Amino acid sequence: MSKYPEDKIELLPPTMQLHVQRVLDGLKALGFKPVLFDGMRTKAEALKNAAKGTGRPDSIHMYGPAADIICDEHGWQCRAKRCKFYQTLRKLASAEGFVCGGDFHSVDEPHIQAVMVFRQQAFRELPESERDDAIRDFFELRALAKLIAAGDMTKLPRFQHLYGTKADGVYGPISKTAVRRMLAPF
Repeated sequence: MSKYPEDKIELLPPTMQLHVQRVLDGLKALGFKPVLFDGMRTKAEALKNAAKGTGRPDSIHMYGPAADIICDEHGWQCRAKRCKFYQTLRKLASAEGFVCGGDFHSVDEPHIQAVMVFRQQAFRELPESERDDAIRDFFELRALAKLIAAGDMTKLPRFQHLYGTKADGVYGPISKTAVRRMLAPF
């Protein structure tokens, strides 16, 4: 039993559940006690957090591709306690393909998301029925971008198709920029 209220992973879209669970399992395997503190948020929760200065009124959490995972032992105080929870979360979540709040200009260590920052508004505009597919495409795009950056050009046409550019297999300026954008959160 956690000392923090745990959010229900089942409230997240199915693909998001799978990837968040992998991160939680990885943290547990390393001896940490992770808590899915925040997955889906209601509009009221987002507005309340924004009023406190700890969130945004149009939080990406309201749309399903984000989760906040905290340390059950230290909550948000890991750094002060010299606990490596958030560094480990960032490492595992990045390896899974997530964009990590620890990389944000305004650092948000517990936050991970399955949408690029530059694509958040487009994600918000998606019909709910298309969001899980967009999350699945995000993870595939991140994985393909890593392979292409490492020199595997056989994956380029699929990457181009998912990214929404001409799937011609040519690694020109447009594709290079797209790969670079999928490897960095901003």
